Amino acid sequence: VFVDPPYKGGLAPRALELLATLAWLAPGALVVVESAARETAPAAPAGLAFRNARRYGDTQLVVYTFEEKVRSMPT
Repeated sequence: VFVDPPYKGGLAPRALELLATLAWLAPGALVVVESAARETAPAAPAGLAFRNARRYGDTQLVVYTFEEKVRSMPT
């Protein structure tokens, strides 16, 4: 999934949260967020794990991996 919200709009964290919780992603799926290089990378919500961040001029790409939540069986 490539997420490219308007810069400085504050929408990336909410988009990541929705992707992680609405069961739209397969286990191991990659989520790439584009933002301005000077912005702080959004924190990974539960279900997503930070992989890396790279800068290209004024642009930053942050990569997350979707981790399937393990459901415990009732005892």
